[in-house]
Amino acid sequence: MAADNYPYVYPSVPASGAAVAAGATYTGIVSVRPDTTRGYSAQISWYNASGGYLSKLVGIQVTCAAAEWTQLLVSGTAPADATQAIVQSNAGDAQAAGAVTHMDQLGIFTGFGIPTWVSP
Repeated sequence: MAADNYPYVYPSVPASGAAVAAGATYTGIVSVRPDTTRGYSAQISWYNASGGYLSKLVGIQVTCAAAEWTQLLVSGTAPADATQAIVQSNAGDAQAAGAVTHMDQLGIFTGFGIPTWVSP
């Protein structure tokens, strides 16, 4: 995972995305633990077969307490031409230099709703 001062924490290359089918419904899940209280939302970024960015789906922003794990969800339909997706956390604003946000339990599931996380 890569992290910087921008409002996203994400896998560094689209090639690490999960395979998806255009028109199917998916739910993305990610747990975040920021070092300061701030707003986050889950996000799914959609890519085509050549790795080109198509669009994003952003969930509802939730206030995440400092040093506590918060589970975030986003559900929606993969756009036409989507073949892969990446689940991300999305901060409401840029993080201060040196700020740390831990992420765990990232996943994408078929269907709409709250999946039950099972560790691999």
